[in-house]
Amino acid sequence: MMDNESKRGVDVTVQKRLRSILKQRFVSPTDAMLSPCSKRLNLYRSKVYAAKKTPRKLQFSESATKTPSKKHQS
Repeated sequence: MMDNESKRGVDVTVQKRLRSILKQRFVSPTDAMLSPCSKRLNLYRSKVYAAKKTPRKLQFSESATKTPSKKHQS
């Protein structure tokens, strides 16, 4: 049989596991309700993140890759 201390340890781990499962399942009835401001913010965030999904290609000008001209040398 288990002694009392090890039984408590098992109970604590079981309780922690149950709490984490319940937290994942719990949905507040007001979660779907958003204020007009929150709706606009969520729309803006989704647009910004959608635009950032594809990386931009950097376009360097040709003048930056050329060697410096002899005009500046004295």
